[in-house]
Amino acid sequence: MAPQKQASSESPRQQRILVTSGRAPVALEFARAFHRAGHTVFAADCVRNPRVSASRCIQAYFRTPPARQQPREFVRFLREVITENAIDLIVSSCEGVFYLARYREELEETGCRIFCDNFDKLAYLHHKASIMEMARDCGVYLPTTEILS
Repeated sequence: MAPQKQASSESPRQQRILVTSGRAPVALEFARAFHRAGHTVFAADCVRNPRVSASRCIQAYFRTPPARQQPREFVRFLREVITENAIDLIVSSCEGVFYLARYREELEETGCRIFCDNFDKLAYLHHKASIMEMARDCGVYLPTTEILS
């Protein structure tokens, strides 16, 4: 029988976490979970008053420039939020993760970690034809599918 790992007597370090794509219902669930775990939680999105902004779990809500239309302003704004609020980690609850991945290196220059993989991998996995090809390569039977253009 393998030796069991003993639980550490130290509690994990409290982190300052920014949840983006705050309009998504899952953003509120992320915020609640991080808050219950003892972290300080912030939220951000480009909409005025998403449900997460009224949560007691949130230290502050930031209204960002829209990433799709104003990507440079979005990144600049996030860098300011990270710096001014000593954010340790950013977690996106939705497809906003693509903007975080695209500008990951620039955002991580602040010392903040971005919870996502690289952009190319995310784009590949997000593309329906690519994921079906990957499944077939793993031996998963799929009906014939035509990609319409």
